[in-house]
Amino acid sequence: MVPTLSAIATKAGPYRPLRETEIAALVRGGCTAGDWGDVKVAETFDPAALRSVAFSGPVRLGALQQTVTLEGGVEVASGITNAALCDCTIGHNVFIRNVGRHLAHLDVGDDVVIDNVGLIAADPAAAPPNTAFGSGVRVEALNEAGGRSVLMFDRLSSQMAYILALYRHRRDVVDALDRLIVDAVHRIPTQRASIGRGARILDSGSLVNVRVGESAVVAGALRLSNGTIHSSPAAPTRVGEGVTAECFLLAAGSAVESGAWLSHVFVGQGARLGRNFSAQHSLVFANSELSEGEACSVLAGPYTVSHHKSSLLIAGLYSFFNAGSGTNHSNHMYKLGPLHSGVLERGCKTGSSAYVLWPARVGAFTVILGRHAGRIDTAIFPFSQLREVAGKSVLIPGANFYTCGTRRDAAKWPARDRRTDPDQLDLVRFEPLNPVTVGRMIEGRSVLRELAGSVHPDEEFASCQGVSIPCSRLHKGAGVYEMAIQLYLGEHIAERIERLLPPTAEAKATHAEAPPAPVVAGDSLPRSGGELIDDLLRCGTAGRGAWVDLCGMVAPQSAVDNILDDVAAGKCDLAGLEAALRELHQKYAELQWEFVVMAWLAELQLPPDRLTLHEIETCVQEWKAATLQCNNWVLRDAEGEFTQGTLVGYGIDDPETAIADFQAVRGTFQQHSFVRGVLKQNREVTARADELLRRIRRLTV
Repeated sequence: MVPTLSAIATKAGPYRPLRETEIAALVRGGCTAGDWGDVKVAETFDPAALRSVAFSGPVRLGALQQTVTLEGGVEVASGITNAALCDCTIGHNVFIRNVGRHLAHLDVGDDVVIDNVGLIAADPAAAPPNTAFGSGVRVEALNEAGGRSVLMFDRLSSQMAYILALYRHRRDVVDALDRLIVDAVHRIPTQRASIGRGARILDSGSLVNVRVGESAVVAGALRLSNGTIHSSPAAPTRVGEGVTAECFLLAAGSAVESGAWLSHVFVGQGARLGRNFSAQHSLVFANSELSEGEACSVLAGPYTVSHHKSSLLIAGLYSFFNAGSGTNHSNHMYKLGPLHSGVLERGCKTGSSAYVLWPARVGAFTVILGRHAGRIDTAIFPFSQLREVAGKSVLIPGANFYTCGTRRDAAKWPARDRRTDPDQLDLVRFEPLNPVTVGRMIEGRSVLRELAGSVHPDEEFASCQGVSIPCSRLHKGAGVYEMAIQLYLGEHIAERIERLLPPTAEAKATHAEAPPAPVVAGDSLPRSGGELIDDLLRCGTAGRGAWVDLCGMVAPQSAVDNILDDVAAGKCDLAGLEAALRELHQKYAELQWEFVVMAWLAELQLPPDRLTLHEIETCVQEWKAATLQCNNWVLRDAEGEFTQGTLVGYGIDDPETAIADFQAVRGTFQQHSFVRGVLKQNREVTARADELLRRIRRLTV
């Protein structure tokens, strides 16, 4: 990622002193040196490749023999022109031209291009104390006034940031991690800056105390200081025109461009910041896109998106988030300062000019419309709509579950993963229905039913967790959650049965649209209902209980706690923590099945020894019905995009052509790829469910 001094020096060496004839040739080319004895060169050094170069201090030069391709496909000979080098190691076949001030205390890898820059240097006095190229910088995440600070380091992930910022109740864990990070930072040499092989620094101002990784491009940056630009040939990083950044770390494959301004910021793999976006004391993780607006003390988990000039994200925790224009989150109640913070759980969206006063917590996949100044906590009501009605925060529970927008979001995130580095730091699960969101719906369903049974018939709203819920939506919201729970449990139980039971002859003959999943082999196939039940219930217990969303990673709380116990006890260093989280992430399917079994039995209110084939058949039937019902609601929602009201603006000069114009631009409802995909899923689920019921019914009791 970022080359070490020894790696660069090895590529360029061994070195020899300059010969008298070479010194004479350099002098004729306008070169000067305080002491020519300080200049050492590769054996095949050619002095003709240097013009107007001033040397001071020890300088090591590699061979400059090959051509370099510049922008526009222009090929030029490698070499150094119009530059001052002070205490530098220069690799093979570099191209350095027009350095306004100097290159100092710098190691440059092979095939690097430095063209038209002001200054590139290491200056330990210019970096904040106890930091090294951005590592060790303390970011005041979430609480602008402090108390949740995160120390940046090269391998910071969204999971580690979440633990450092939000597990302050585990002081032993946070202190242990801080010590490990500080130790790692102290091992970074701070006396020299570096530029990795194949990197390009073009038309830029100053880079002071900056490490630049392999294949990175810095083009038109104004000022970079105390930072690291991680990069690799597989995941090159770009810093573009007008960028100013101080105290920063950029992960491989990220991009910061178009006048962005950063201070105390981490940018994760595949993330994009640009178009004059400003960010301070913020952590931005994988595949996020931020432009035009502002972020302050933000922990932006994977896929956080804000594209509008007037949007302010401040003191918030986000992931899979999309900010509408004018979104504003306020952390200042004008009492003891900007102390408050808020949480928008994964998948939330805000409409234009949406305002939320912190502290607040909004459940996953909720759409927020209007202004909300109360102390809201809707975590147990995911997939909802939060609206402002006559100055009141009104929650419509479950109303966002069956919208085409939510379905579309779930499909687009995996397709928009821009990370090309094989060493991916952030651990991400994409499924909207997972043990966290389903666990919340189970709890929310109970609360809605209790409210429905306790409100007076004449009451219009029920108050809960700082919001008002229309009484007319209590039963419907509980019903939506019931449907979602059946859909989730049924899907996973159906998949498990498909692996356990071979397809029937009828299914093989008809070539069902959804082919059965691979089955287990040999004598282990269940032959009776009892064997099938035993196989379904055969699982561990680690996945049972509460689950947490660690900023993109979904895992059992107890398993996370066990890992953190090891950190606190000194049994786990930074690499060990990363490995333990990755191993837990890789066990997701196994652990999720344990959650599914627990939740299923709880829904049935049956002990394991009372489970029969009847309950399994009912589960499959409910899964089929819930999926078809949800999909049909989604289709109805999508159909609204093709109604008469959407024709406004079509047939601009002849209203009679509105329908034809509309269909020429957007097609028809039946032709839309989203609609075809949902209809296909209906057919597949129907075929799978019917086939599963046939397989189950052929078992002996």
